[in-house]
This record gives sequence, C-alpha cells and structure tokens, in this order.
Amino acid sequence: MSDHSQLVLVTGSAGRLGRAAVKALNAAGWRVRGFDRAPTPGTKDFLVGDLTDFAALQKAAADAAAVIHLAATPDDDDFHTQLLPNNIVGLYNIMEAARLAGVKRMVLASSGQVTWWKHMDGQLPLRLDEPVTPRHWYAVTKVALEAAGRVYARNYGIEVIAVRLGWCPRTREQVEEIRA
Repeated sequence: MSDHSQLVLVTGSAGRLGRAAVKALNAAGWRVRGFDRAPTPGTKDFLVGDLTDFAALQKAAADAAAVIHLAATPDDDDFHTQLLPNNIVGLYNIMEAARLAGVKRMVLASSGQVTWWKHMDGQLPLRLDEPVTPRHWYAVTKVALEAAGRVYARNYGIEVIAVRLGWCPRTREQVEEIRA
C-alpha cells in the first residue's frame, strides 16, 4: 500500500499500542481513523464504540484500505463477560466489517502466549510453524484470531499479517511476574 492518501483504521486506537500506531502512521503521512471505547488522541477522525457493535465497526471500516486490529481484552479475564464479547465476537465483527468494506490488508495483534508452553519448556528458538501451546483462555482467543486471519486471506483474498506481540506489562505485579 504505497498510496498514503488511503485510510488506515486502527482499532484499540486509544490504548498504549494504538496510540503508538496512530502516532507512527500520522508521522509517515497516512490518513488514520481510530476506533476505541474512548476518544483517540492524535487524530480528529475517530469513532467511539465497542467491538460488539457491528454497525459501529461497519461505519469505522467504511473507505478503509487497511485495518490494524489492536482492540481486545488484553489479558486473561472472565471468559463470558470479557474474552468472548471482545476477543471472539469483536474479532468476527471487525473481520466481517472489513471484508464488507472492501479492505485489502489487515494486521492482527496476536500474542506470544499462543506458544507459551513451548517457550516455558525452553524449546527455543520458536519457529513460525510451531504448534500452538496456549497459556490460557486469552491465548486461545489469539489462536482463533490467527485462524480467522488465515480464513479471510484464503477465502476473500485479504492480505493478513498476524503479529505475535510480547508482553506489555501494565502493572507492577506483571513486571514482577516477568522478572520471576
């Protein structure tokens, strides 16, 4: 995608990674639209909404050439009230909204936790074709995200990249857990 006049939609745009993505895209001259539960700093083109609201995501994806999907419940949490609506239903909603809008490229934020037990067992280096060994239900939702990316790439010709991000601790306890 070399035409910087094209629109890039960033979900989770008000979060730590989302704000960084919006800032970098703006600095590179891209048109950026944010989508988050809160207003997006760094762009005037944003929608406040929820991943469970398909109509809001359709509106957000309108005219987008690419989507960077960062929005999700970022840790293990209650499956029925957090992970299922945000990481599974929300994933379906953004993928379908993007497909229906004619989006050609997507970047999906996965997690290193999808190969957690391989890493914890010291079986390094990890390769791209490593079988998944998810840590818990959050990681299971990221396995689903990667699988959905494959489905949309094969079935609809959308270029999809799933990026397995490392841990971005948000609390002192998480920093201590990493240290341990």
